[in-house]
This record gives sequence, structure tokens and C-alpha cells, in this order.
Amino acid sequence: MRIKITVIAFLFISSYCFPQHFLEEQYQYAKGLYHTENYFDAVTEGKRLLFADTVGSYSYPGNMLIAFSYKGGGRFEDALAYFNLARKYSSGNRDSYIARLEAVKCLIILRSPSALTLLRGLEKDHLSEYDQYGTPAYWRGWYWLFRGEPGFAHEDFAKTSVGKYLSEFCDSINNEKYSVNFGRSISYLVPGSGLLYSGEYYGAFMSLLWNALGIWLTADALNSGRTLDGVLLANFVWFRFYFGGINNAQKEITNKNSELINTAIQYLETNYKGLKP
Repeated sequence: MRIKITVIAFLFISSYCFPQHFLEEQYQYAKGLYHTENYFDAVTEGKRLLFADTVGSYSYPGNMLIAFSYKGGGRFEDALAYFNLARKYSSGNRDSYIARLEAVKCLIILRSPSALTLLRGLEKDHLSEYDQYGTPAYWRGWYWLFRGEPGFAHEDFAKTSVGKYLSEFCDSINNEKYSVNFGRSISYLVPGSGLLYSGEYYGAFMSLLWNALGIWLTADALNSGRTLDGVLLANFVWFRFYFGGINNAQKEITNKNSELINTAIQYLETNYKGLKP
């Protein structure tokens, strides 16, 4: 009888402990792949971990590991999905907060307005002990920078205790930005001036030249009594280059601002040592 009880106890302990030991080894193996930047191998092993984990003891860390691995591999939408999944398995407020914050970082990189919605939720749940992960205002500053609004980013970074450098950096970027409204407005007054403002000198010269030609041809036709020709020339020559120049100015200014923002983000990614998305 004693032997039977011993055998049953041994089988019970083995069935419980050995799988747990295997799961921990599998988890550490997947983590090792992640830390050596073998991100997609880490994803595969992380999914294998979740498949073997029938009791769900690794549901939160496993999904977080897969999410971080996808993020490291540049697949931010997949990472976002797994951060949201990890949140469902969080065992406490801190775990839930971290999962949501990591989801926000992915949304920031994706330039999604949904980041602001999640940040409003984080503001309600933020505690001072979470400051080590960055405050909601800090991450909202990053959101505005990625969205091409360094002026708003400057204001939000200025609200944080660690954002002085980023606030000043964004303010300087904002001062370098071209004004789309200004460029469009002066293009209405003087054809080609918006392109000149954006630094497209050749385009500005050609826009002014074609507009001058269109005006001359239209005026010549009207003065000669060829009203129909004048109307056609105005619509298909002059107005085409007039409004085309305005749209081109807006497009060039937008492109220049995008280049400026992307260069700024790349600089911070390489040189800034603080928390980044």
C-alpha cells in the first residue's frame, strides 16, 4: 500500500513540476534569443511556450516577450496585437499599465491617433511609482513629434521633470519648420512665391514664367476680341499653372517638413539616451 501511494505521489509531482521546469527553460531560451536580437526566432519559441503552457502561468510574460520581439523586428502592428493580448492576462495594475504603455509606444511609432486615447486612460491610472516608465505627458510629447507637431511636443515635454532637453529640441525644430498656410497664402498673391519660400528656386521661376505667359496669352486674346479664346486660355493655361503652383508649393512645404521631422527623430533615436518609443 505504501509503495502504491509513493508511486502515485511521484507521478503527480512529476506531472506538475517537470512541465513547469520545462516552461521556465523554454521561456529563458526565448528571452535569450530576444536579447541576442534573433527576434523572429524568439517569436517562434515564445509561441511554442504559450502552446505548451496549458495552465496559463506564462500567458502574460510570454505574450509580452512575443510583442517585444515583433517590435524589435519592426513589425509594430503585430507587436501591438500581442501587447493588447498580454494586458488581458495581466495579474495586477502594474502589469496592465506596462502592457498598455508599450501598446502606446507602438501606436506612436505608427503615428496613430489612437495613442492619445490610450494615453488619456493611462493618465487616470498613473501613479508616481510609474514615473520610471515615463509620464503620460512625456509620451504625448513623443506622439506629437512623430505626428510632425513639434510645437505641441515642446509644450508636453515642458510639463515633465525629465523633458527639458526634448522640449528645447522640439522648440528648435518647430522654429525651423515651414508654414504651410504662409506658403499657400503668398502663392495666391505672387505665383511661385510659395515654392521660392520652400527653397525650390527653379520651380518658383518656372511657375512665375508659365503664369506670366498664361496672363499674356489670355490678355492678348481678350484685347483682340477673341473672347472664347481668352476664356479657354485662362482656364487651360493660366489657371492651370496658377492653381498648380499653389498646390505644388503646399506639397513641397509638407515634404520639407516631413524630412525635417524624420531627420530629428533619427537623430534622437541615435543620440538621445532617455526613454524612447
